[in-house]
Amino acid sequence: MITQWRFWMKKFIIGLSCGLIISICNIAYASESIKAILFPVKYTFNGTERKLPSNYKTLNIDGDTYVPTRFLAENMGSYVAYDEAAKTINVQFPSLLEVKSDVHSNNENDIFTLSLFSDKTSYKKNEFMNIWANLRYKGNSDLDIEHTGQITSFYIKDEKGNRGDLGRTFAVFPSVLKPGVEHKKNFPLWLLQQYNFDYHNFDNRIEDTRLFPTTLPSGTYKIGVEARYILNHAYKDEITLKTEIEITVE
Repeated sequence: MITQWRFWMKKFIIGLSCGLIISICNIAYASESIKAILFPVKYTFNGTERKLPSNYKTLNIDGDTYVPTRFLAENMGSYVAYDEAAKTINVQFPSLLEVKSDVHSNNENDIFTLSLFSDKTSYKKNEFMNIWANLRYKGNSDLDIEHTGQITSFYIKDEKGNRGDLGRTFAVFPSVLKPGVEHKKNFPLWLLQQYNFDYHNFDNRIEDTRLFPTTLPSGTYKIGVEARYILNHAYKDEITLKTEIEITVE
């Protein structure tokens, strides 16, 4: 009788132990899980609606809304990259504080003054490159011009003479410039991706420029801006005004 009792107690203890182990596993699993609800909403940036890509989702978790970081940041002029080795999400964005330029250059002709500015002369890895350009019309009356694509565009030149730019369109657009008008343009981060795609895409293994970093390898670079325009429909006589600055990436 005692032997049978010991047998059943042994089975009970084994069963209880297994149950505790399963319960602990379930609790541990549950603590790493969340209950998320799809939250279909529209997004507007400065009043302009932007569609959320189909591969992104907006979630509601315990009453809080969670939005895709990359979609939000890139629509606000920032960039998000994930460093797998360091398990780090890197966000690059322009400063919201007052900014002065440590380096600048100017060039002008009878019609325009073109200026190029950089927040710093030397940037660290993963630091946002705050570079911008202004094109000011010097005339006292309206001026009709034509230009292909945007009137100003940036480019990069490295120490080997390699040049990276975003290309140009063949379409010609007319513009009417008012006295004193200025065009301001910020240096586009995707130009850095295009440069890395063109000159650091070993064996052409990657075909999507968006997979490349918005940082430059260590070195010294020329950053330039060009203003290209046409007067009096003289399409063969496109006028180019440009200026450059030098920066270093540590």
